[in-house]
Amino acid sequence: MKIGFVSVLAAMAVGVAWGQVGASSKADPRLRNTLNEAGLKYTKTESGNCKLHFTMENGRTHIVVAETATQRMGPMEIREIWAVGWKGPQEPNALVANRLLKDNARKKVGAWEIIQQNDGSWIAIFNVKVSSDCGAEALKTIVWGIAATADEMEKSLEDAKALANVDEF
Repeated sequence: MKIGFVSVLAAMAVGVAWGQVGASSKADPRLRNTLNEAGLKYTKTESGNCKLHFTMENGRTHIVVAETATQRMGPMEIREIWAVGWKGPQEPNALVANRLLKDNARKKVGAWEIIQQNDGSWIAIFNVKVSSDCGAEALKTIVWGIAATADEMEKSLEDAKALANVDEF
């Protein structure tokens, strides 16, 4: 039974990893159309992703990235939308990582992910994986939620430098 379950998981992982659709240098017209319908302003990145700039109620600003590329998982086509909430030259320490993990439990959608960049630095992103045909109102709610979540985490880690590796900021 265990071997069968592990085999199914491995097959799913391979399918998801190879299931990327729409990777191109142009923004996905479906994404652009939905962002426009939602009244959200964005700029295109070199990779074709859409970068949204938000000014939060507290006057702080935050950037959310909606990826053009989509991935398939069975019949579903999924797009990732994310924002950075922490960055540093090394992996986050255990207290920061635990704070991110605990924050995941309070979220209805999305999760914190820790990623090493090509230059060796590290970031924690709040990433929501949505249906690629997500409607305009849902997309608007999601991107504002991502911006607020990432900004709140960034501010809380700045305010509580004892939790962060002091040299990281």
